[in-house]
Amino acid sequence: MAPPARGHSAKQNDQFDKLLEYCVALANAGGGKIILGVTDRRPRRIVGTAAFAEPGRTEAGSHDRLPHRIPVEEVRRADGRVVIVHVPPRPAGTACRSTGDISKGRVTS
Repeated sequence: MAPPARGHSAKQNDQFDKLLEYCVALANAGGGKIILGVTDRRPRRIVGTAAFAEPGRTEAGSHDRLPHRIPVEEVRRADGRVVIVHVPPRPAGTACRSTGDISKGRVTS
C-alpha cells in the first residue's frame, strides 16, 4: 500500500483496512454497496460523514490491494456528505481474502 498522505493518521489507515475487509466480504458474497453518512435505522436520514475525504485516493488504494476496481463515489448535499462504495462481485474462479493478501486468479479455501 502507498504510504499515508500527509496528515493521515494510524486511525485513518485502520479505517481503510477495515473498509477493504468489508469490500472483500461483500465481493465474496456477490457484491453490493457500502453507504457511509446515512443512518442505519428507518426512516434513513443523511447525517454526513468525514470518512475517506479523498475518494479518488481511496479507490486507487483499494485497486492496489484488491483484484478488481472498487469505485468510490462522493455525494455532497445540503444535509451532509455521503460516500458510496460500489463493490462488484469477485471475479469468477477467484476468492478474495481479507488479510491484505488477495488471491488473484486462483480459488483459495
